[in-house]
Amino acid sequence: MSQNDFSIANQTASSFRSDLNSALQALASLSSGGTQPSTRYANMLWYDTSANILKVRNEANSAWINLGYLDQSANAFRILDNTQVTNTSGTQTGLLGDQSTATWETGTGTTESLVSPAKVKAAIDSNTADLLALTTLSNTWHPYDRTTVAGSQDGNIYDSAVDGTVASIESPAFEAGYEYMFYFEQVTGSSGATLQAQMHRDDTASYESLFALTGVTVTVGQGIWGSVIIPQPKISRYSHDVLTNIRISQSTGVADNIVIDRSYRVSVPWTVGKVKFAWSAGSFDNGKVFMYRRREGISA
Repeated sequence: MSQNDFSIANQTASSFRSDLNSALQALASLSSGGTQPSTRYANMLWYDTSANILKVRNEANSAWINLGYLDQSANAFRILDNTQVTNTSGTQTGLLGDQSTATWETGTGTTESLVSPAKVKAAIDSNTADLLALTTLSNTWHPYDRTTVAGSQDGNIYDSAVDGTVASIESPAFEAGYEYMFYFEQVTGSSGATLQAQMHRDDTASYESLFALTGVTVTVGQGIWGSVIIPQPKISRYSHDVLTNIRISQSTGVADNIVIDRSYRVSVPWTVGKVKFAWSAGSFDNGKVFMYRRREGISA
């Protein structure tokens, strides 16, 4: 190990030879030592024996650039972690290092880098779990606005405590690949009336005529519970079915079940864009309505 200022002064022959030998030894040993050379030059090499790091001085002669680790026990050269891979223009194209497990799990990073099998497995497990959960969610009845199993959305499209009295309840637009169910929870009207529905046609961008969902009049003081299912609304056909299972609760506590299957038909094939509910007279003044959906795997 040797270091030198690499400046040969005028001196006697023996001193000159000694100074020259010192400079050559410093060059041969890459100015190795536990501390940096006292005299430093731009682009000079220095092997830092205290850290076993080979370094090169930057062109501004203001700092050292780490080149690699010299493993003295294994007699091997080691590439330093997080070494950037660049093209001939200096633009980064990769990374010789590790990235966080979260980066691999989200799959949004675009930097090429080293990755352990454990992180690959963690990323696959994480995304597979999300996919399986989403598939399970999609294949069962779930709130139309919920996109993850852990989501808090409940599919509510009408709540009298929030929306007050309304003349009609219109659903959000249907998506291809789903069938829809509407659940009525103690929904009441301001007048004795039958519950009706209108289907919105995609081809004409307009609503068809109202049709009854309950075969009897729901009087003031009565509420309806139950479901209305619209199967495969995005499959083009002449007739679209509505499956109704509604219970009317009486003020006396007696309940009647009304199960009606309706079919709405027009003269050309059509798809349903959304649905609107209304009473044959009066308004909705109490209760909640929820909208659910599940995959049907035909129209998407």
